[in-house]
Amino acid sequence: MAGGGADGGALCTIHIGAEKTGTTSIQESLHANRARLASAGIAWPEFLGHRNHKLLAAAALPVESEDAAMAGNAFAGCPTAHAAHRADVTARLAALAEHHRQVLISSEDLQRLPRDAVETLGALLRPSFARFRIVVFLLRQDVLALRRRAQLIRTGHMASAGFPTLESAAERRFYDYAALLADWAAVFGDEAILPVLVGKGSGNAGVDSVDLFYSALQIDAEGFAPVPRLNASPDSPSLEILNRANGARLLPGNPLRSQLEQRLACFEADRQPPASRGEAAAFLSRFAASNEALATRWLDGAAAFSSDLESYPQAAPRPAIACEAERRLLLLASQGDNPDTDQAWPDATE
Repeated sequence: MAGGGADGGALCTIHIGAEKTGTTSIQESLHANRARLASAGIAWPEFLGHRNHKLLAAAALPVESEDAAMAGNAFAGCPTAHAAHRADVTARLAALAEHHRQVLISSEDLQRLPRDAVETLGALLRPSFARFRIVVFLLRQDVLALRRRAQLIRTGHMASAGFPTLESAAERRFYDYAALLADWAAVFGDEAILPVLVGKGSGNAGVDSVDLFYSALQIDAEGFAPVPRLNASPDSPSLEILNRANGARLLPGNPLRSQLEQRLACFEADRQPPASRGEAAAFLSRFAASNEALATRWLDGAAAFSSDLESYPQAAPRPAIACEAERRLLLLASQGDNPDTDQAWPDATE
């Protein structure tokens, strides 16, 4: 299907995340169904990264940036390689725009782009595309913070209990959705911005992120190959144990770490949040002004998220979580070094 470039009205849809909103599953689905998308005139570029199109973020960032998208691809501090990459990405996306009605890009790394990098991205893409759509999935900030904490622990980092302190401006800005969308709107226009509220506290609580993505973009996904749910997080006591393992340098990639994770998965899940209701309310209050601005500018005045915090316990839950973590460690230790991994472990109620 011919696209026709800027004159023909090719659309560039850029899904910028945010993190922990089902982005990996969305990207896996897009990759698995790229042939079906192509038959509908939608290009899913494979040259921008393995599922996650972080190489577009690298093209937009300045050469001196130490962002993971740059450092991980050996572009940081190397002007020649970075310039060549930027030119290659621009040319290949332009070629796709000539032959497709839409080019679809997805990378949560794009969420991290500072305003000047977003402006660079616009300058790179605007000659090839007539229209842009910037899609961002937004979680209520307390939910995002706890999911990010779990991800840090899973990837081998130590994480403090409860919510982050957000001492740096960069970290605070990560949760400031109004500022995030304002930066992208300044480059691509208000009409290009498509915020989608997801997860607990939103009107789409319980809706599968992949289904929600296709629905938001009005893509007929009937007959698309399904993908498994990815990046499922361990429960609260298991995260406590893995956090201790990180402190002891028993990190992902170590066979003993893999064995520990497999054995922890045998316990009945205990999903109580690792924070109290008061802590959640205090954390959310820091973003009240941002969420109000988000609602006013992007949601026709409707509240972005509900203030329902009933899922959090009134009392501090960490002592109970620590107690269950200790119980699990004792049970694991009692099995010795070669447990029967097919054995069902005692659940948390015994």
